[in-house]
Amino acid sequence: MCMMDRGDIPRIIELSPEERAGIAWLARGRHELKRGLPRGVWGGWTSLETHTMGLTGEYAVAKALGIGVDISLSRRGDGHTWDLVLRDWRTIEVKYRAQRGWDFALWTDQIEEFVADVGVLCWPGVREDTVEIVGCISRQRFGKIATITDYGKGHRLAVGPEEMVPLGYMFGGKR
Repeated sequence: MCMMDRGDIPRIIELSPEERAGIAWLARGRHELKRGLPRGVWGGWTSLETHTMGLTGEYAVAKALGIGVDISLSRRGDGHTWDLVLRDWRTIEVKYRAQRGWDFALWTDQIEEFVADVGVLCWPGVREDTVEIVGCISRQRFGKIATITDYGKGHRLAVGPEEMVPLGYMFGGKR
């Protein structure tokens, strides 16, 4: 199943059982590697659940764009950098939200946290085995229109899903 946006980039990504198993394996690896480090519960989700959600979004975007996912394991995680790199070296920050309708939000109210060239917002698809790629936003546009919000976890910079443009507008077709 593949719903396309303009530019022939899939917007609804179906994940096979094998792909979901690979995501779960990598999430467990990243979770276990951080054993002994301070762990919190983010929004009611455990560290393992947040790793799984994040990797689900990264994998879906990588699949849509025809690029690879970083499968390395590091105690420092991604080091607060980007999640994906295109062949032309543009960088992507993926935000997978646990519920449909949620915003593209940074962890803080500091624009410097957004270090990638482009941010991509993903939600769970309507079907359990799918991810919806809502759209993307450039770092420059995000910096101009983001507002400070608080979801009960401190101040964060965020934009709503209505501010996202389809991936095809930014990436000009499947890569």
